[in-house]
Amino acid sequence: MSARRQSALVLAPLSALIGVLILCVTFYANFRAVRVEGDSMLPTLQPGDILLLDLTATPDTRFGVFVLDVEGEKHNPLIKRLVGLPGETVDVRFGRVFANELEVFPRDGTPPDVWNETRPAHARYYSGGRTLNEGEYFFLGDNPPDSRDSRAFGGVAGTAVEGRIVWSLRGSHGFGRVP
Repeated sequence: MSARRQSALVLAPLSALIGVLILCVTFYANFRAVRVEGDSMLPTLQPGDILLLDLTATPDTRFGVFVLDVEGEKHNPLIKRLVGLPGETVDVRFGRVFANELEVFPRDGTPPDVWNETRPAHARYYSGGRTLNEGEYFFLGDNPPDSRDSRAFGGVAGTAVEGRIVWSLRGSHGFGRVP
């Protein structure tokens, strides 16, 4: 066997190993697994679901599910759905959320409108709405009666957004994309 052929036999597996290591490091630097705690995202996400978080994603997609690190919240990190973008006026009234007068919650497939059952019909969280500042977002749990979200702690700075949930690794919806 020639020296050139022996060299190729050694370099091929070594190159493959280096490629796998680079892939692993890249994946580790850009993604993280998170576990769902609590009922705030029912029925979309169940307690115990394991999800893949894209650490490079920015909050630019309305209705995307994101992980937040909100200072002062005891259950960090929080998993919530983005419903209000910077510069929009968010108004929460009659159990519905509006962003610039566009109804963004409830959406098709979300739980029935029950979060204001005990409040009078005129109850509002923000009288006349609240305009989000530049770099500020409004997040809501899919199960509002059991969710502590932007209705309670206000707009969330973009710097507090850890990333976007992109995949279910194990859980109620099996392996695949998160709705």
